[in-house]
Order: sequence, then structure tokens, then C-alpha cells
Amino acid sequence: MMQENLFFIKTQTPLHIGCDEVYEPVSFVVDEDQKVLISFDPIDFISRLSEKDKKEFSDICREGTIQSLLKLNKFMRGKKVGGYPVALCSGFIEHYRENLAMKSDDVKKIQQEINQFTVMRTAFLENTNEPYIPGSAVKGALRTACLNALAKTAGRVDYNSRDKGAASHLEKKLLKFTDPGNDPFRMVKVSDFLPVCFDKRIVYAVNEKKKESKFAARGPYQILEIIEPGAVFVGTLKVEQPPSRETGIQMPLSIPAVLKSAAFFYSKEKQREEKELSQAGLPEAKLQMGGEHYPMRIGRHSGAESVTIEGYRDIKIMGGKGRTTFSNKGAGTFWLAAERKKDWNKMQLQPFGWVCLGKVDEKLAAEFDQLKEKQREKADAVRSNLLTKGEPSGSLESTSFIPPPPVEDVWDNAQVSYDAGGAGKISAQMQGKPGASLAGKGNRENLKAAVVEGLHKNLFERKKPVKARVTVRKTGNAWEIVRVEPAA
Repeated sequence: MMQENLFFIKTQTPLHIGCDEVYEPVSFVVDEDQKVLISFDPIDFISRLSEKDKKEFSDICREGTIQSLLKLNKFMRGKKVGGYPVALCSGFIEHYRENLAMKSDDVKKIQQEINQFTVMRTAFLENTNEPYIPGSAVKGALRTACLNALAKTAGRVDYNSRDKGAASHLEKKLLKFTDPGNDPFRMVKVSDFLPVCFDKRIVYAVNEKKKESKFAARGPYQILEIIEPGAVFVGTLKVEQPPSRETGIQMPLSIPAVLKSAAFFYSKEKQREEKELSQAGLPEAKLQMGGEHYPMRIGRHSGAESVTIEGYRDIKIMGGKGRTTFSNKGAGTFWLAAERKKDWNKMQLQPFGWVCLGKVDEKLAAEFDQLKEKQREKADAVRSNLLTKGEPSGSLESTSFIPPPPVEDVWDNAQVSYDAGGAGKISAQMQGKPGASLAGKGNRENLKAAVVEGLHKNLFERKKPVKARVTVRKTGNAWEIVRVEPAA
């Protein structure tokens, strides 16, 4: 028997849900003919190499330098390997080839380009690599819609966004609760939304100004794995009623009320965005809205306006030379999905994060079963095609793989600061570098052990930033502080 609280989400524009996972340049190969990125298992990759290639691969890994990362990318070019394929936008192949053409003696450029050439993954299921939409993302979007609807009818709340705990104070006033146990959204239960059918692709997120200017937007491009428009996910949404008045919940919610808030807020936001896109000479995104389809916006680059409360906004605007201002209206730029990292076609740009939410009835449930079966057949065909092309040329038993050693760098005149919050953290900043940190991880003594004793008083006791010589090590996509010594 079908659940009464079963809902679907259908993507209307590119969707990226951050998960702190990346496709790093040393963990994928690019099939330039098929225009796909293939994320592979390292052991599987090694098993497909000839003995000669295994030795060359291990020799490169032993080097442990910035240049060796470029060598690894060149080594892996054209290698056939089984794995999980993701389609690529047209500009990615060109970008990939540009990186491979870099001169091996330009260490600074290699480091900069490889750092930027990191593909952020959308949230995925560990056992299948399929994308999903976390229930927390859906619940957060519904909460924002309800808060905006309430802000339209409630009286003005005393609110200064710069005050400590201002956002929490505002939410408590609008939802009429005093502590988390009385929060009406405690009764809203949203499951993760699992995939029925989908396509994924890797695109660029680029910045465009909302108003005409002689200066281009400053935001650097990002490379994101996105869920394509037309994907369908299914999950459950229910609103439980408080067991008794003793719960202290003064504003009980219901599914109709929550959906009505979503329709009110996100329809208004879509109209606002359409107007701003048109004024900027950019294309609008057509959405399936109305009837039993409720608009929502979720995921990365949803726009500051869609995640804040109208009338209480205080949106940070980055200006030239590091200057910062705040706006109570909206952001000054769009983040849009593009085919290229630069020189993109403006008429191909798309906003991120628009979806529609709807109820699953018997008819839709049958359609979704058929779509899921077609999705499974398509995935099996793709995997079979990739495996046929990349038959193993070696065996696991003969593998003598040496993992790449960590890449280290030394920053001669970095600024190091200490944050005592939690278990503590030290951070290092230097112009032209990505930034590095070291967390206390439950024991602050490991921070002091990484810092020469002569710097302890200023850094840890007085909490004053210090200039220092910092040794850093790359771990995944981040840089970790190894040693902090007095500047030369």
C-alpha cells in the first residue's frame, strides 16, 4: 500500500548539493572521445597497468613534488579503466588539455591550476554512487519559506543582524518558541529523497553581475558535479501533531500550510529572479509550477535571497580591493551554470537549484517504477561499455603500488593566527596561497607541538597574529599546517 506522505522532487535547473567530497585530478581519468570523467578505484586502476607502467607510476609517486602531480595527470591520460562515469561540459576537455600542456618548470602555475582543477561532487550514496537529496536540505528550504510567510504577517521584530544570536532570536519570535523543544519544525519529518531517474554532468559555476558595469564580476569559477534538469527523486514528508499542549508548541504546522508557504515564497523569488536576469540580458529558467507542483530552491548557489528572510536581510557584498558592504535587498551577482570557465555564451547560462515538489499518487508511482527500471538498464549499459574498453592488462597479485607521498610547501612569511574555540585551531594565510590550518582535534597540545616555543606567548596567550615560516602539507583538497617557525 502506498504511503500517503510520499512526495517527489523534480529538478528544474542544474542542482548541486555540497558534500565535502571532490574528484581530485589524481583520482580520475578523462575519456576525451566519450567526453566523460571516470572516477576509479586506485587498486582497480593499478591492476590494469602493465608491469612497465606500474614501475613508471610508482617512480612518479615517489617524487612527491608539485611537478609530479602534473606528471601523474600526463601518465594517466588515455588509460582505460573501469569506474563511475560522469558526463562533461564542452569546456572541460579544453581545460584538461590546457593543464596537460603546462611547462613542468613553472611550479607556481602548476600548483595554482591543479588547486583550481578540483571537481566538487554532489551528495551521493556510498554504495551505488548515485546522487540523492538530503532531507535536511529539503527541510531547510521549507523552513525558510515558512519564516518568510510569517514575516509578512507578523509585526516587526526588533532585529540587528550584527547582534550575537540575531538569526536565532528572529526565528524564535516568528515561530513563537523559546527553546528547541518548542520549535514547531521539530514535528516536521523529512526523509532523504532517493533517485528514480537522473543524469549527472560536470559544469562550471561562474559569476555574472546583476547590473551593467565596465568591470566583470570578481568571483572565481568553480567546477561542480550537478544533477541535470528532469531528474526525479522520491522521499517522505510528514508533519506530526504535538502529543499535547504540554509541548509548548504555540504554532502547530501542517503539510498544506508548509506547502502553501513554499508556493508563496518561492514563486515570488522566481519572479524576482526572472526580472533581474532579464535586466542583466541573461536567459530565464522556465519552471513547472502551479497546480500540485510546489516550487522550491535548494543546494549550492541558490542565491542569498532564497535562503534569507525578506525584510531582515543583511547580505554581504564583496567590493574592489577587499572592501565589504552589506545589502538589505539582495546580492549583486548571480552564480550560474556554464559550459566554459571563461568566454562563455551568456544565453546558455542557467541558474542553480530550482526544483518542484509534488505528491506521489498511484499513477505517478507506476510511472516512477518504469523510469527506475530504465535508469538501471542505462547504467548497466554504460558500465558494460567502459569495462569492455578497459580490459585489465595486469593482475592485483603482481601490483607493487607505492601511494603518492604528501606534497609539502614552505611559506616564508605567512600570517598565523589562533582561534581558541572548540578544541582550538591555528590558521595560516599568505598572499597567492590557498590558506592552511591545523585543528586541535580534542587536544590543544598538538597545536603547541607544531609551533616553535618562542611563538607560544604571542600566539596562544595574547592571541596575536604572528609572522612566521610555515611548512604545510596537502591532504586531499586542503593544506594542513605541519610546522610554524619564526620568520627569517
